[in-house]
Amino acid sequence: IRVLNLDMVDYEDLKLILKAFDAPAPLLERFTVTRSELWDWELNNKLFCKSTPRLHTIRLGYSMYLNPLVPRSYPLLQNLRHQSVEGLSVDLYLVSILSKTPLHETLEYTMQPEEDDDHSVSRAMAALTAHGVQGLVKVPHLKFVHFPMCNTISLLRIIDLVDIPPGVRFNIRFHPSADVEDIEWFDVTVDFIEKHLKRSMYLSPSTECFLSCLLIYV
Repeated sequence: IRVLNLDMVDYEDLKLILKAFDAPAPLLERFTVTRSELWDWELNNKLFCKSTPRLHTIRLGYSMYLNPLVPRSYPLLQNLRHQSVEGLSVDLYLVSILSKTPLHETLEYTMQPEEDDDHSVSRAMAALTAHGVQGLVKVPHLKFVHFPMCNTISLLRIIDLVDIPPGVRFNIRFHPSADVEDIEWFDVTVDFIEKHLKRSMYLSPSTECFLSCLLIYV
């Protein structure tokens, strides 16, 4: 099997289906799981007997996630180039996943509607350090990042912990929330994000930054 798509499955069916794949998957290249109802689910660390040498694309639906604190040698991540995930318990844990996927080229991540509270951020930072994530995380092959829904504070925290290569294209949509008041707010926020990105990419202020932002009103 090269492509495995499990779309709109319920919890019990998913457990039965994945039990049937409790074996090495040497040919698997793309793996998708989305759920039909609201429940949290973590990808088993021993899925496919930890043997997926060709897996390059993972797409997980909302509240379905890879444990961001798995060992650096976790087989499902080693060759990953394309990933789509939604709503980690703490947005900052995305940095941990990036630290284990050095070949990453494209990333899509849907953030939580509200920014992480200070206690969650402190706990996440301590966990990242304990798992060897220190200094800037390097993603030298990264080309495109899409945030279908984004909150500004979490985004800036992530940017400041990642060594982003020049030329990466960013596509960002903001969560509609109380602090999104008007176009002036939007313009100031986009300018602030652009400055953070240029600093992370070691670009001069006059250098063009490939940033596309969209404000959604409801």
